[in-house]
Amino acid sequence: MNKKSKMFLLSFVLFESLLLNARYVRHASVFLQEEIVSGIEFSSSIKSDRGKVEELYFVNKIPVQKDDFYKELEVAQLLEIRREHERIERQKKNRIMFADQAQVAIIEKMIKKRLQESLRVLDLVQNEQLQPYFVFQRETIDSLQKLLDMKQFANSVPRGELKELVEDHDMRGLQEMLDTIEQWPDRLELFFQASVQNAIKNSDDTAMLKELLGMLSQ
Repeated sequence: MNKKSKMFLLSFVLFESLLLNARYVRHASVFLQEEIVSGIEFSSSIKSDRGKVEELYFVNKIPVQKDDFYKELEVAQLLEIRREHERIERQKKNRIMFADQAQVAIIEKMIKKRLQESLRVLDLVQNEQLQPYFVFQRETIDSLQKLLDMKQFANSVPRGELKELVEDHDMRGLQEMLDTIEQWPDRLELFFQASVQNAIKNSDDTAMLKELLGMLSQ
């Protein structure tokens, strides 16, 4: 909050002296207060001298009546409170927006990583010599069409649907996409290994088998 305050209490005791004797003459006190609220300077002074009290009020160093002083001070204080509330609300809004953007970026990165891992295995699976030995299972890949659909999706989604979901900050859509493909790399890897094992078991083509062994190390 834009508020600065200063308070002073000045007390004077005056004596009149004659040789070694002194007698009390007068006592005066002055109370000064200054504060800055919402960029406006409010100052006041209360002077007590010989039983007489004098009050002075200033707004930006301009003399004003006491009632006007407190009215303007109250308005400035309310404005300052409102500005502080607005600042806190902006801070909260910015934090929520940042969290949303960070969450979108994290899920986007996870999706792209799963797609890249899937494409790596899909490229290995697309070996024509391996295709006759594909082992389709419900737990991994259940059909050739499913395999083709997965490759088409993995190649096209980063430029299409994923991009739109990210631009729209569609967290629900992004999470559904991640849930759909999250197990793809593992399922494809198991499918690939089962198909290679099937080829090793049933093929006599040593050149092809040697090539398959090389693929396993990639």
